[in-house]
Amino acid sequence: MTPEKRRRIVTSAVLLIAGIILVVAFLRPQGGNSTPAPAPQNATADATSPSTPDSVASTDAPTDPAAEPAVETGSDSIATETEPATDPELVLNAEPDTDAADPDTADAGTSTAVTATWLARPSRGPIEGSPSDLGSLDPTSDRYRIRFSAGSAGIDSIVFSEFWLESREKRTAAAHFANPEVPLPAEEARYSLNRSALGSNAIPLLSAAGVEIDGVFVSLFGDVWSETSPGAFETEIADAETGTAAFRISRRYRLTDNGYDIALEQRIQNLGDRDAEVRWVQYGPGDLDRDKGSFIEVRRFHFGYLMPMDRDPAQASVIANGQLYERQALLDIVAERNGAGGGAGMDDDSAMQAFDIWPNESSREQRLTLSWFGATNRYFTLCVHAPYDVAAGRTSRAITDSIENVFPNADLSLPTAQQVLVTELYGPVKTIAAGGSADWDLGIYAGPLERSVLESGDPYTALNMRAIIVYLMSGCCTFCTFTWLADFLVVFLAWIHGFTFDWALAIVILVCIVRIILHPVMKKGQVQMQRVSRLMADLKPEIDALQKKFKDDPAKMQAEQRRLFMERGVNPLGCVGGLLPTFLQMPIWIALYAVLFFAFELRQQEAFFGLFQLLPNVVIGNATLFGQFLGDLSRPDHFVEFGTPVDIYITKLTGINVLPLLMGFIFFVQQKYMSPPPSPNMTDEQKQQQKIMKVMMVVLFPVMLFQAPSGLTLYILTSSSIGIIEGRRIRKLVDQMDLTAKPVAKTTKKTGVGKTKDRMARMYAEKLEEAKAKQARKPKGPKKKFKKRDP
Repeated sequence: MTPEKRRRIVTSAVLLIAGIILVVAFLRPQGGNSTPAPAPQNATADATSPSTPDSVASTDAPTDPAAEPAVETGSDSIATETEPATDPELVLNAEPDTDAADPDTADAGTSTAVTATWLARPSRGPIEGSPSDLGSLDPTSDRYRIRFSAGSAGIDSIVFSEFWLESREKRTAAAHFANPEVPLPAEEARYSLNRSALGSNAIPLLSAAGVEIDGVFVSLFGDVWSETSPGAFETEIADAETGTAAFRISRRYRLTDNGYDIALEQRIQNLGDRDAEVRWVQYGPGDLDRDKGSFIEVRRFHFGYLMPMDRDPAQASVIANGQLYERQALLDIVAERNGAGGGAGMDDDSAMQAFDIWPNESSREQRLTLSWFGATNRYFTLCVHAPYDVAAGRTSRAITDSIENVFPNADLSLPTAQQVLVTELYGPVKTIAAGGSADWDLGIYAGPLERSVLESGDPYTALNMRAIIVYLMSGCCTFCTFTWLADFLVVFLAWIHGFTFDWALAIVILVCIVRIILHPVMKKGQVQMQRVSRLMADLKPEIDALQKKFKDDPAKMQAEQRRLFMERGVNPLGCVGGLLPTFLQMPIWIALYAVLFFAFELRQQEAFFGLFQLLPNVVIGNATLFGQFLGDLSRPDHFVEFGTPVDIYITKLTGINVLPLLMGFIFFVQQKYMSPPPSPNMTDEQKQQQKIMKVMMVVLFPVMLFQAPSGLTLYILTSSSIGIIEGRRIRKLVDQMDLTAKPVAKTTKKTGVGKTKDRMARMYAEKLEEAKAKQARKPKGPKKKFKKRDP
């Protein structure tokens, strides 16, 4: 085998391996299904803490009452504590009581939560059956229906009245409201926010974990709540010995008039005859379900904050920059805490606070004040915020009266796909005087990441909750994803959509606008590329002669080649100008990718007024043809949709997408018409590498974008098609030009002196001409005579 063939084979192998690595890295699953897998029913330990029941008892920490068992056993749910807890973290991170039954179905008559000092009990009798719902599934009157949990006064589910899991259900629902004879899709097809599973325990959304009274933690899980009205719950904490009620605790959820906001009123009333130090503990936003169309992990946790008083005296500007956690980062914090002996083994508050996600090291250094905290997935968020209400006289944008610490928790003993993050919210300690009360009120936003909602007035605008919308691909920095351009594109696309009433047409018009803006650059680059290619072909004999003459002196040969190029006015890098329009569009592609992936406005939006959805579905075995094609611009085009995903090892195919395949063909045609011919001084090896790169571009782009939103492939496909037409017209103009003529030096209007690109040389020439002109203007006369002086 000759060295040249060996180099070709090695080069081809390296490029092929690199391409395979890129494809695998892009398409491989990022962990987790769209919904968490159910926990094993025989699970008996919460592995978020490395402690065991023995180790918990050795530190005088009780078994964990702050976890609602997900397994229904039918037995009485009695949770007892032998010693008072001194730190709420010990309770929330201890082992769960696996003998306790689901409080929603247990015998209410014997269900109490007891400590050595306090007894939590229903104030008006336990809840019989399921609590009353709040809201409804009628989109004309309510945004959603809230279903509560009896055992924690938390939320089991928030089912939206107008959002659906798939675009086909959305279209069916629209047809139902237009014609009631069309059946409405099942409730399971509606989008919902659901309670989490921490190991074997179910954690309702925003559920009450307990209260700490004078250093003693009292669990509020179990059948200790009464329902006073829909969305309102109440419990009492009594002296365990006398049975006298000492505190009354109430929670009330109230739907507001502004969008998807919920007011959560939390009160503790001191019924005793002495003051008490009380701290409120509850669960906060945790993992939302992963979007089925999201092939990468984009679930995050966001914080909005206020700057310190010396930088923002009015405390009027809520900022969110720099306080964002990727989901994996929180799992790493939990793993680090477990590795450091977290949970019941850490009874030092400062040691536990080192693992808080708020306040964190950065927020402490900058003295930031928390305003809101939310968990997001691709399109929705559950966010707690300051109870800002001007009408009620609440104008503070800080939430620190209700939340002081945010702590992450997860069961890392489960497989990665089943791990679920929950957060624990610790309120500040408040002194409640005898006969007095204190509140830990919160505002809750449970809804879409939609600009029109989060920019629609207070409290959203006052708290700058629009900042929770981030067009940011996972693992990339903000600048690299061009979020500033994405923000502009989504506004500009929405503006175009206001005229076209179709998002696909808006994308096509955006392509036309971009191509018009880039046309001068495109034309100049094509002309320069063709000129260089032709001149290089004319210079080939002279270049060959130089290579032969100076074959033993490469430096001299390169110097002579540069001299030849300068004499003929050839810039070998001129071919790069033809690729400039493509490079200029790359930021638009990246930003548009983020917009189409995250922008709620484009979620489940069909293309071209749903034209393809008018075609009948053709079912062949497990596949459906035509009916779902371009039915959702935020998903792949699904020309052929599989009823059951096909596992191809590196990923699961949900269908066959035709737009990426068409894009590969268009790229092939585009290279044929726009790629410059091979340079005459290229070696055979370099020509072979160029051919391989062309093939890789044609193959890799369709593979990499096979699972991309169809709106993005539509943009690139349209842009490339227009580029081919534009390129052919430019080539016709180029054919009429004399590209072999040498460039003529420009002359100055006044002096006729040839200009040069060297600024100093040009200035020197101008000054020299001025000196000559000045000398010429001097009057001529007899020479002056000077008297000689004696030495």
